[in-house]
Amino acid sequence: MTRALSADKAALLAHASQSSLDYLLAQRSMREIARRRNDALRSLQISAAQFCLLALLYRAEPPTVSELAQEMQMETAHVSAQLSILMRRALVAAHVGQGERRRRRLTLTPYGQSVLLDALPLWIAAADDAQPSPLRPQLAAAGRNGLVLDS
Repeated sequence: MTRALSADKAALLAHASQSSLDYLLAQRSMREIARRRNDALRSLQISAAQFCLLALLYRAEPPTVSELAQEMQMETAHVSAQLSILMRRALVAAHVGQGERRRRRLTLTPYGQSVLLDALPLWIAAADDAQPSPLRPQLAAAGRNGLVLDS
């Protein structure tokens, strides 16, 4: 049996219930976005997460694994695991930086750059997918209700 709540607690619970639904809807939407992007990149045998790493490594100054993980706001171990896959496929290389004996700098290999450039139109097409998401009306409503996603 449900216990009677004060008006304050009932209002807090109603807010928590709505924010819980908003959270679950956002999570479902992100899974759908990831699925579409993974499907688009499947022909190149890379995942959406791996594409993101390749794109982040396309820069003038090669980062370390720690710097990349910090930039991505992810655990170093998770980034390292994805990078090891890319290294085994010869898409990414690690080099000792000048004046740094212990820190390895990450760079795209020429093959990695080629895969990244081949993946770019697929990534953009998946983002611009003409099929409207079945969640779009719900997401719009969630946005109107003040849903804020952490970046």
